[in-house]
Amino acid sequence: MKLIIKFLIISLFSEYSKSCPVEFEQQIFDTYQSLNLPGISVVVLKNNLLWCDVSHGYANLERKELMTSDHVFWVASVTKPMTAYMMLLSQVDLHKLLSSFVHQLPKGFRDDITLYHLLTQTSEGERPGQYFHYGNRFNELVSVWGGVEPFGDALQSKLFAALGVEAYTRLKDVPEDKRVTPYTWDKGIGRNKEQPDALWKQAYPATNVMISMMQLAHLGQHMNTCTGLDQEQCQRLHESVVLNDGHSSPYGLGQFVDHISDLDVYWQYGFGLAESALLVRVPEEGLSIAIASNSQALSDASISGSGNLFRRQLGPFIVNSLIKGVEVERFKTEVRVNEYIRQQRMGDSLKQGVSEKELLMFFLAFDHTTVDLPIIWLLTQQKSCLLDELANDFLVIWYKQNSVNPTAIELSAEISNRRCQK
Repeated sequence: MKLIIKFLIISLFSEYSKSCPVEFEQQIFDTYQSLNLPGISVVVLKNNLLWCDVSHGYANLERKELMTSDHVFWVASVTKPMTAYMMLLSQVDLHKLLSSFVHQLPKGFRDDITLYHLLTQTSEGERPGQYFHYGNRFNELVSVWGGVEPFGDALQSKLFAALGVEAYTRLKDVPEDKRVTPYTWDKGIGRNKEQPDALWKQAYPATNVMISMMQLAHLGQHMNTCTGLDQEQCQRLHESVVLNDGHSSPYGLGQFVDHISDLDVYWQYGFGLAESALLVRVPEEGLSIAIASNSQALSDASISGSGNLFRRQLGPFIVNSLIKGVEVERFKTEVRVNEYIRQQRMGDSLKQGVSEKELLMFFLAFDHTTVDLPIIWLLTQQKSCLLDELANDFLVIWYKQNSVNPTAIELSAEISNRRCQK
């Protein structure tokens, strides 16, 4: 994915900011234009104060209805953290077995799967809790309420009504003048085409809540402060899941969890047939950031990075804004290195020290055509002549595919300065 921005040191959320910086508004507009989006809406709240409210394009192209932050979107999987929050508010016992809510478990489901395993996407494998897999089992939580309609009623009454948030679980309840029209980009005709098949009629535990970005940002504020939850429930909402082998999962209770520059960042993206959404929360900073488009293109452009906030559209700028002056390219490298380690279950081994041969085989397992700076950076940190030689080879490959940037130059100099003898 082509990053929207590589270097920005201006802090969007510094204490001196009075409104959206011009740079951020420009990035939103550039994203809207480059992806041929019919419309986009972005809202940022900090401690319940409005910091950014930016919209471009149209809620309906045919009627030339301008997009606003009050238009209602389908937010797809951004529904997941809402379901988790509602279950905590309802004091549902998350350690109850799924089998206690169904007459017969779905095919392939073990009888020791709990609601917690479904919420944290850790229900698969030989034993629940063995690993994280972003799959399709989340919707099985509907069994707790005995069906889709009762689930929608519970979400409406126990979450939205209880918190004073305006959102919808049924399409028929959304006023037509508030609803965005979903589109997909048709390359053949060179324009956005209405997508009536994306008019989802009902919310499920994993998807299809309908909400405006202004209201979604306000919901994020409630989640930041754990409105309606006691201290233990609040910790549960924001915990990082530990897998059976002791490794941390990238996913928590219905949302991704990242630790960025001493800040805990919680986020969830939404991707559907003709919808894109992103909710980012930083409780310690009082931030909630809501982004949506009435097209799948905003999420489709970065779907390969579904578990990496840096690969979401506008993600690099959001994170760089939070870390206040840390050079984003180096920081991006460190985050993505951590992602590789986590995926390969190599974290403890690298900390404890592994043989050069083992580490070499680990990196050779990656296709050279996809090599990037995180791999090279981690190789250089081992301070090994053998691995420096491999890192140098990887840099040659990387330079053929990318333009020069300061991080690559820094890595090359680091290798040269050690002057390893062959």
